[in-house]
Amino acid sequence: MNGHQLAGRVAVVTGGGRGIGAAICAHLAAAGASVAVVDRDGQLAQARAAELAADGYRAVAVELDVSAVGDHDAALDEVECELGPVRILVNNAGVGVHAAFLEVTPEDWDRVHALNARGTFFFAQNAARRMVAHGAGGSIINVTSVVAERVWMPNTAYAASKAAVRTVTEYGAAELGRFGIRVNNLCPGPTDTPLSAPRYLDPEFRKSMLEVLPLGRIGSPDDLGRAAVFLAGDDSSFTTGSTLFVEGGRRVG
Repeated sequence: MNGHQLAGRVAVVTGGGRGIGAAICAHLAAAGASVAVVDRDGQLAQARAAELAADGYRAVAVELDVSAVGDHDAALDEVECELGPVRILVNNAGVGVHAAFLEVTPEDWDRVHALNARGTFFFAQNAARRMVAHGAGGSIINVTSVVAERVWMPNTAYAASKAAVRTVTEYGAAELGRFGIRVNNLCPGPTDTPLSAPRYLDPEFRKSMLEVLPLGRIGSPDDLGRAAVFLAGDDSSFTTGSTLFVEGGRRVG
């Protein structure tokens, strides 16, 4: 991680306390951004922000459950008070339900969509309004999933929520481009995170994953962090409404 292509910009990363979100925070900070680590677990957010500060980066922690739409304004106010106007938003917070089609309950569906679809949209909307008001443009990156692109059972409720985010991204790109705001999807495939680690420790499950990944390995959170820096910065200045797949070729074959 190096370079200062994001110097002077403020980035907000939801679900930034661990896993993919924590890696994205680290890579954005290393690229020069001031980073707000947003997480519903305030202790995780504080710990991650403290690690970044110890490495010499500017970072703050904000406790927020993104599904609580009424709390978005206060969280973004806190970020702007501490760091300045938001130029980069990474909507990474999400929750999954691995239930078969015939077993998904209304409660499962509502819980997944409240955060992954509804919370993501309204947090992006709120941040975009602020970007428009500040007049300097910005980059919104929505973390989706390869399961929204092809069937990978059992993921009906989760996949549907991420497909909704993909559509939100395309419409956001179309409507916000005139303000200099780009909106893109960052689409992970199998990624080795603390939440997924128990599955990947199962030799049979890991073998089944590797068999469908042309690159022959499970992804790492750092793979997503590097991709986020690209989508956040000027190297992708003519990229909007797009999906950057970081999934080892899982869509192929």
